[in-house]
Amino acid sequence: MLSSLKAIKKQSVNLSPQKARILGHLFFDGSVFVSDYHYTISYINSSEKLVRQFISDVGRIYGLYPSSFEIGNGSCISFFRVKYFSKMLYQDVKKYSSSYSTRDMKHIPFKILNGNKNIKLEFLRAFWEDEGSITVKNRFKISADLKSYTFIRQLGTLHKQLGIDYGISEYTQKDQQYYKLFLKVNRNNIKKFFDLGLFNLSIVSKGENAGLRKSYILNRIVNLRSYI
Repeated sequence: MLSSLKAIKKQSVNLSPQKARILGHLFFDGSVFVSDYHYTISYINSSEKLVRQFISDVGRIYGLYPSSFEIGNGSCISFFRVKYFSKMLYQDVKKYSSSYSTRDMKHIPFKILNGNKNIKLEFLRAFWEDEGSITVKNRFKISADLKSYTFIRQLGTLHKQLGIDYGISEYTQKDQQYYKLFLKVNRNNIKKFFDLGLFNLSIVSKGENAGLRKSYILNRIVNLRSYI
C-alpha cells in the first residue's frame, strides 16, 4: 500500500503525554501487526470522542492521517475504529514494546514507568478509558482486567505514585488466567480517582447505562454522600 510508505514526523527522544496516550490505547484497545507486508496500527472504542482524540494525537505526533475510519454496530451501541497502514509508525511504536497483544504484554515501557506525572497520568487514563468498568448495582466497584500479572502490577505501582489505593485479585475464566485491578472503596480514594479524570471521555458500552459517560455516573456517586 502506498500509504504505508509515507514518512512520519521526526520523533523526539523525550516521550510526550500525547505519545504516552497513543501507546496506552494501543496496549489496551489497539492492534499493532504486520500481515502480507501490510503494516497495520488500529484503535477501536465505543466512544467516538476517544477515537477522535486518538486521531488528533497521531496527527500531531506523527503527522499521519487515518487510512480508514469505520463505524460499526456493537451489541448495545456503535463502535468506532481507525486504522493506519504505515511501516514507519509500526516501527516506531514497536520500539516501546515487542507486543501490544493482551496475551503477550511483558511490561510497561521504561519511559512511562520513569516518566513525569503527566506521562503516567495519560497512560493510566488510557487504561481506565479502555479497560475500566464501573458497577453501581448491589455493590459499587471500579475495576479493570488484564491477562498479564507483571503489567497489572506495574499499573498498580503507577496508581500508588498518584496517590490512589488499589487491590489486585486473580481469577480463571474459560481456562484463561486474569488479574483484576480494583479501587479501594472509600470517599477520599474515589474522589481522587474522579478528580484525576481517569474515566474522562469513556462511555459505558453495555447494560442499562450503555451510552452514558462513565465520568457522569461516577460524578453522581461522588455527590451521593450516603453511597460510598
